This record gives sequence, structure tokens and C-alpha cells, in this order.
Amino acid sequence: MHKHSREMSFLLMGLLAALAACQSDPPRLKPLQPAEPNPMLEYQAASEAALGLPSEILAAGDLAGNGTVQILAIQGEPMGSSGAERKIWRAALLEKRADRWQELLRADQHLKNGRGYLGATPAEGAAAWTLRLERGSGGTTLLFTPLLAGRLDRKPIPVRWNPAVRRYQALDAAGKMFLADRAALAAVKMDLRRGKQ
Repeated sequence: MHKHSREMSFLLMGLLAALAACQSDPPRLKPLQPAEPNPMLEYQAASEAALGLPSEILAAGDLAGNGTVQILAIQGEPMGSSGAERKIWRAALLEKRADRWQELLRADQHLKNGRGYLGATPAEGAAAWTLRLERGSGGTTLLFTPLLAGRLDRKPIPVRWNPAVRRYQALDAAGKMFLADRAALAAVKMDLRRGKQ
């Protein structure tokens, strides 16, 4: 029986050697590909550079309807139950141009673009704003409602990309015509004795 088991061992080793020789090359591992960059990380970094911490991205994408990526960064209250309107203290609308983020619109006490103050910005300055977004065929309209001390006439200021001048501008109350930007703000002074402006 000893002879028979030795023959079986040789036969088994021969069979294993034949199988090993027939086997193809071991599978090669593919080289690691760099991971796709996460755009939200880049957007958050741009938001923090513009507004500081804490800030959050409220909207991102082609907000102007002009084919470029823009982000709307805000500092404000956490998302409320309504969801459609947010109370904010500051906002910056940024656009990526040649690997750099440029600020196109800022909301702090006033609404400003690269040319000055937006047409309907209140001269006294807002302590905060409520912000609502409306998406349409001409891009996103940002509705800023100033929260002013002692005033209850809270009318929203619609702001949208003006393709004719290539910047964000305020619209009239009907949302049809763009208002001219102002280089400076001057508060309206009343002559209380005469009731004249």
C-alpha cells in the first residue's frame, strides 16, 4: 500500500504542476485613478473665504442662466419649518472665473454689486434680511426683504442677473425693469417743520 500512496502522491503533484502551468498570469491591479473632486467642498471653501465661519451654501449651479457656475453663500438662521424663506445676516453670490471665485453680489446692511449699491437698497441699512429664491426661465430671482428697525413696510427687493450689463441688479417692484446702480447712498432728510423732503 505504501507503493500505491507514493504513486498517488507523484500523480497528484504532477496534476497540480500541470494546473499551475496552464493558469494564466495573475490578474493585475488597475492603477488608482484620482478621485473626482467634490464640488461641494470647493463651494464651501469659497463660501468661507467670502463670509467666514459659519457659512453655508444655499444654492449652486447656473443661477444667472448665463452658463456659468455660481454659488449663493449665506450666514443666517438655520433652516426653518417654512423652508422657502430664510432669515440671513449676510450673503455673497460668487462665480468661478479662471479658477478663482469672484464676488458678484453682497448683502450685508446693503445690497451691493461691483459697481455700487443696488437701486432699491434702503439707505438706512438693514439689520438682517429675509431671502427667498424663485427659479425661472431667465435665471434665479433673489427676493431680499430688508428687516429695518421701526419699519413695517417690508417689501421684497427682487434681484436678478442683467445680461445687458453683465451683473446682478435690482428690479422694479413689478419685476420688469432693472434699476440703475448707485455709487453712494444718501438718506432722505425730511424737514419736519414743513413736511417736505
